[in-house]
Amino acid sequence: MHKWIGAGLLVLLLGSALGPPRSAAQSGITHQVEPFLYHSALITALAFAPDGRLFFAERSGDVRLVSAAGELQAEPVIRFDVDTLGERGLIGLTLDPAYTENGYLYAYYTALDQGEFGYGIQQRLVRFTEDDGMGGEEVLLWELGIPAAADKGMHYGGNLRFGPDGLLYLALGDNSVAANAQDLTVQPGKIHRFAVEGDQLRPAEDNPWPGNSAYAIGLRNPIDLVFDPLSGALFATENGPLCDDEVNRIEVGANYGWRPRYGEDALCDNETPGLYPDYTAPLVYYTPTVAPVGITVYTGEQLPEFYGNLFFCAWKDGRMRRLVLDEQRQAVLFQESVDLRATQCTTDVEMGPDGALYYVSWTASRAGIYRLVGVEAP
Repeated sequence: MHKWIGAGLLVLLLGSALGPPRSAAQSGITHQVEPFLYHSALITALAFAPDGRLFFAERSGDVRLVSAAGELQAEPVIRFDVDTLGERGLIGLTLDPAYTENGYLYAYYTALDQGEFGYGIQQRLVRFTEDDGMGGEEVLLWELGIPAAADKGMHYGGNLRFGPDGLLYLALGDNSVAANAQDLTVQPGKIHRFAVEGDQLRPAEDNPWPGNSAYAIGLRNPIDLVFDPLSGALFATENGPLCDDEVNRIEVGANYGWRPRYGEDALCDNETPGLYPDYTAPLVYYTPTVAPVGITVYTGEQLPEFYGNLFFCAWKDGRMRRLVLDEQRQAVLFQESVDLRATQCTTDVEMGPDGALYYVSWTASRAGIYRLVGVEAP
């Protein structure tokens, strides 16, 4: 299952007792939904600048820019020549930690191979410089060629993020070959961690497998990543087959269990975790699947009842799910679907510099970017 295709029974992992989260009545604040930008194209990733401007990626290849007041710049910041068959397209977007000084943005997208190696497509990670709303020439930092015979148009993964360590993390799907996720000689099916050195990406020196960019393995189709501002932990959404969609806490060197023959005879790991003790269990999982996509941690002031909670969007049912974690940030105590009124949380969700919670709703009548803002509880 993937973020751009296609709810289900919840299986919840309970942790230590913090008790239920504060209600709107207890905090004196509740939330309401506001439209921020009506936009018909499929938006795949949101990335805020410190000054409140919002960059977003369209699956068709454009990076667009919106002012803090919700005014869309007429011309794209940059346009990539992408292939959009299946799950391909412009998938990931993030800003450099020193963006205010250097203007760097990073994008992850699918390009048709124009080279001499006979690949069907290439997954590319590139950097460009934004100046006054316009992007300069792209710099190719990393690419993965996929032979035409092996390409199934699925499971290219998702977003990219800089960690608090200043390193660049990339979520990469298994390219629909389950064996890739357990094979350290290939890149698909893993979370990668790179050091950015000039115009090159290098495996981080302290990665668990020396000389290898892999940071965690055994992943089918990880979609989005978020670093927890409260603990530094890395959380990721992952799309399973017909079972075991997951939100994972990504640990260095961990194996998350995706492999050939997973789920045969209706047996999925999260139903029988004792059979596979060497694999890391998810924070929470869903069977039937919901296709979890964009994920974020809320640490703003507008919505005190949401402080410290994980939020993610689900492609299949359009719900925004709120996960309340324990004090160790290692288990889910409580979860619920957030009331989005008549909108959906379809692809990405991010906290803005203003403390509102922004999300993409891609529906026939309400496509665009919306936000949850705090209001006095009745």
